[in-house]
Amino acid sequence: MEEIGQRLEAIGAHDFRSVTELSPAQIAEIADVWTDLLSAFQLEAKFYLTKNGEKKPLSLSTLLTMKSANGCDLLVEIYSTEGELLADFVVTEEMFASDIFDEIGEDLQNGGQAAKIEKVVKPAPPKPLKRTESGAKLPKTASPYTAYMLFGLTLIGAGAFLVRFCQGAEAK
Repeated sequence: MEEIGQRLEAIGAHDFRSVTELSPAQIAEIADVWTDLLSAFQLEAKFYLTKNGEKKPLSLSTLLTMKSANGCDLLVEIYSTEGELLADFVVTEEMFASDIFDEIGEDLQNGGQAAKIEKVVKPAPPKPLKRTESGAKLPKTASPYTAYMLFGLTLIGAGAFLVRFCQGAEAK
């Protein structure tokens, strides 16, 4: 993936506005990067020109060198390598000829200015439930075990003291 990223950066360094400004070698490199990227994600893409419900297959190299859609819409189908259709979308002729891609590029360049780093807020720990799922009140099951234990030890100590005290009084 890093190699693909470096290849894309090398292509992007040529600051071009249309395909006519690219050499055939650069177009071939874009197509090669595209196929490598798809194979890295185990995907395949098929392109069709559609007009009045008629699909005409289109190769990637032809797509990259097209200047206009000639009244047709571009249908893109994305498949897994097993042949399962994952997604398809249509780029209409109006979108093909418009400045939509320029606007997306501008949005991406200005995206860093619009994005703000927000402070991460940790969610508050959930409060213990006071009612059951059906709405009934939960029973109070907590008992003062420690207090009862200390009271019992006090009684044992007092009993031991009385036994010792009584045995000492009888011995006299």
